[in-house]
Order: sequence, then structure tokens, then C-alpha cells
Amino acid sequence: MVNSIFIGTRLEALEALNRYTNIELIVTKKGSWVYNKYNNSGINIQLVDKTNKSEIFDLLSKIKTKLMLSAGFPYILPDYVFNSNALFVNSHPGLLPSYKGYNAIKDALQYDEEHLGITVHYMIEDVDAGEIISQEKVSVKNLPIQDIYGLLFSVVEPFVITKALEIITNKHFR
Repeated sequence: MVNSIFIGTRLEALEALNRYTNIELIVTKKGSWVYNKYNNSGINIQLVDKTNKSEIFDLLSKIKTKLMLSAGFPYILPDYVFNSNALFVNSHPGLLPSYKGYNAIKDALQYDEEHLGITVHYMIEDVDAGEIISQEKVSVKNLPIQDIYGLLFSVVEPFVITKALEIITNKHFR
């Protein structure tokens, strides 16, 4: 089984990764769902905030793990982090290449999009610009915002991550 690192705050994304890999490290925010569930799990957890993000970036740049998944990580990784030999993968709450960045869902809704989705892609120095591994769209027409978030993060994201991990495993770790 491939060793991995999870960085972020989205619990269902972490649990999808946990089914396919051996998670060695979790980097999350204090009080997140990830922290609350995995704090006493035996997996190494590092907390990140604006005061220590440079130290966390240094740690990530030296990782020996083969795979890192980001889902809801609150900071943009600096270029030097990508110098490690790991595959860096991001789960983005939008249908890339449209609606990049932190407010992808709200931006899409402002333009009255009837379909939203999740994109899993390889991370590169440019934000939300790497090659797409897996993507899924769903209709959100007439759904209240809370239901949209629930659908995307509890249903669609774990599904798309699972599909992406199958592709990644077959392509890079066989």
C-alpha cells in the first residue's frame, strides 16, 4: 500500500484517501472535522496556521512519501514544496479550468451555474492549473447552499478522489 500525506480540512476526502493508502501524516487546522476525528488516531497530525505555515511548508518540501492529497488546505503551497519526489494531488470544489481558487463554489453560483462539481488534478506551481485526473459534475439547480456543500463534499468529492486514486495507482504505483 502506498504511503501518503493529507493536507486539508475535508474529512470525507481524508477518509477516501485512507481507504487507498497508508496515511503517515495529516496537516490540518485545529478544530477542523479532520482534527476532531483523527486527533487521537495514532496518525501524526501537524496543525497549520498563519504563524507556522512556513515551517509546515519546509516539512512538506522534505517529505519522502509518494503521494500527497490536498483537500481544503487553507494556504497556497510555495514552489519549493514541489521539489520533493511526491505526487502532489489536489481536490478542487469546481469544474476546472473554470472557477479556480478559494471561492469556486460561490463564484459559480454568482454566475447562476446549474452544474457544479469536483476536479482532482495534479498540483503544479500555478494554482488549480495542473493536469486533470478525474472530474465529476452534478446538477445543483434549485438546491439551497447547504445542500450544495453537502452534496459536493460528502458525496461527489469522495467518489472523484476514489476514481483519481485508482488512476494514480495504476499509472504510478504498479
